[in-house]
Amino acid sequence: MQLWRCGSGECNNDQVTWTSLDSRIGNLPTVLAGPILRTVTETSVTVWLALKEFATVTLTIHNSDAATAPAIETPTPVPARRIGPKLYIVAVTANLSTKLALGRLYFYRLSFATASGTKNLAEATGRSISAFAYGNYQAPSFLLPPANIEQVRFALGSCRKIHTNSADALALLDDTLAANVNSPSARPQILMLGGDQIYADEVADSLLMMLTDAGRTLLGYEDLPLPSNTLTTPDQLPPTTRTKRIK
Repeated sequence: MQLWRCGSGECNNDQVTWTSLDSRIGNLPTVLAGPILRTVTETSVTVWLALKEFATVTLTIHNSDAATAPAIETPTPVPARRIGPKLYIVAVTANLSTKLALGRLYFYRLSFATASGTKNLAEATGRSISAFAYGNYQAPSFLLPPANIEQVRFALGSCRKIHTNSADALALLDDTLAANVNSPSARPQILMLGGDQIYADEVADSLLMMLTDAGRTLLGYEDLPLPSNTLTTPDQLPPTTRTKRIK
């Protein structure tokens, strides 16, 4: 498909290889997005995922990444919630009766009970565990901030626009975590995001086309915050035409 990229009053004819999500989703794995580690406290850990099909998700927390390491506590499976015809969302929380230690490295595992059987994280995402675990670890890891406030490390991010010419700072954070895989105390323990994270009024034109296509496939619709007596369908508001209507 050929896309036009426009900005500052000029349009460039760029060739982009892209196929509608509707024709690809049947070949995609169960997990469409995630896992994303959300809030972690001394007594709870929450992981977020987006799925293309219904699944009951189980989250277990471990002291070690060894395959034989037992879960710290018996988990409670959580069913994903249907958001659209091909989109399910789940934020699964492991509630712990024993507090996690400050500054210590922990690991988590996920299992997915689907209509076709139970899958682990690698099977549900179609990727090797190395995509989620740093170094030689065999499971994703996390840690709480240390007790000494002077050793607490923050990662601070603000506005993120993928169609700028600057480096991707979020990818640099990933590099930082990978470089300190054997030094947990040197890893950032807290991620703080400020500012406008999505730029709904300034999305790259090619990305907006893909998002509109994805919305149609996953949700079956796209809601636009417009008065009922005006144009309201995505096709009637293509890229480069939405800015004034949503400001």
